Amino acid sequence: MVANKSGKIVNISDTSGLRPWPSYIPYSITKSGMIYLTKGLAKALAPHIQVNCINPGPVLMPESYSDEQIAQAIDKTLLKRAGKAEDVAAAVRFILEDGDYITGMILSVDGGRSIK
Repeated sequence: MVANKSGKIVNISDTSGLRPWPSYIPYSITKSGMIYLTKGLAKALAPHIQVNCINPGPVLMPESYSDEQIAQAIDKTLLKRAGKAEDVAAAVRFILEDGDYITGMILSVDGGRSIK
């Protein structure tokens, strides 16, 4: 990308990178690191390479989640439903195909969870 002076990078983080979960501090730290890596690379690689990040909310629930845990995760969203993998894929596609003036941004695809 650097040699070609062109490219787009889309990282995937998590809402916990912006609002840490007390029971999952190490996980939240890694997601926060991905967010700051995105911003740092956006500055370092501009103007030729765009770097952005998608922050999914509850999309694919862990198999170990009980029905109660799934309901709690969904309840934390404004849309009161889980997202789909297709929602995240659509956001990535948008950035890659139409996001020619977007770099260093963190796009939450979380049903409004990050503002609740």
